[in-house]
Amino acid sequence: MRPPDLSRVLVLLISSLCLLTHVSSWSLNKILMTGPKANHLVDNFTRNNNLWTKYQVHTMFMKSMDRGSMRAAKECRHQFKWDRWNCPIVDMNRQIHNIRANRETSFVHAIYSASIMHDLTSQCNLGGNPVCACDDSRNGVKGGYNWSWGGCSDNIKFGDSVSKHFLMSMQKAKDSYAATVTQNSGAGRMSVRKTTHLICKCHGVSGSCSVRTCWRQLGNFRSVGNYLKRRYKKAVHANFFDGKLRQGNDVNGVKLNMISNKQLVFLEKSPNYCKANDSLSLNGTLGRQCSRNKVGVKQSAAERKSCRTLCKACGLLVKHEVVTIRTTCNCRFHWCCHVACFDCEQKQDVYSCSK
Repeated sequence: MRPPDLSRVLVLLISSLCLLTHVSSWSLNKILMTGPKANHLVDNFTRNNNLWTKYQVHTMFMKSMDRGSMRAAKECRHQFKWDRWNCPIVDMNRQIHNIRANRETSFVHAIYSASIMHDLTSQCNLGGNPVCACDDSRNGVKGGYNWSWGGCSDNIKFGDSVSKHFLMSMQKAKDSYAATVTQNSGAGRMSVRKTTHLICKCHGVSGSCSVRTCWRQLGNFRSVGNYLKRRYKKAVHANFFDGKLRQGNDVNGVKLNMISNKQLVFLEKSPNYCKANDSLSLNGTLGRQCSRNKVGVKQSAAERKSCRTLCKACGLLVKHEVVTIRTTCNCRFHWCCHVACFDCEQKQDVYSCSK
């Protein structure tokens, strides 16, 4: 049982959180939910304007935003490790609002939005969540030949709705930059949907699998990052015409095409990432490490070409050094109770961009 004066405490808490995040309005009346808890939550949340439920969703979002920011930055650095721009973003919550509207920005906004939605959705299946649960709204409905919906599908609709509402409520402007943020954030959320997969369980006599029960499951976040990196390479230059983004360069709007909801867009060309630029906080590629082909070691295409991309294409030389790496090795457990290790040295080839 909550104490009688808890509503006043919650009002103060929500007000403080809104001030800290520079958000003035958290109206959640249009959030869609599914699953076993959906009916009473929708009643309390959208019709009765239940303060406790709004506080729970707000708290859930803030935690997902913190976790999502760190995971998005980590995934961004992984995807661009061997690119000239290597995602030098540490705190997306702070830095995401201070970047330009170029191709790289489109990826940053998309991966940030996708990470928050992915985290929100994954929280619904953990059990005991007072706000959402798995999506069983289609259970029992025939999905295709010899299979029906069942099990516990990830609640994609909840994650999409909540992340969209909160992130868009932070975007007050209606200019071209705001339009690109909206478009790229939406493309990020779409990537989470596109990377889900169907999991099925067989039923039937002697494992005949004559009938299957299937449910929708989130893909791992690496698959989301890979998907968005492909979309980044296909990002298009957009024009802001008549209050909407259009693809193309015809200023009269005759040949401008609408942009699909999975497309990443940018407004301006990317700067030269080869050169250092203090005004744009760019370090250039001088001193960056690259990788040469390694026999028997699996490498991505970007890693194999990294010395050419980072050094040679930027007018720099490839410097080769042999460094000594000291590690612990041959560790053994001794009863009782400690682990003893030897100090080992290993020679390692290091390549970097040099003048």
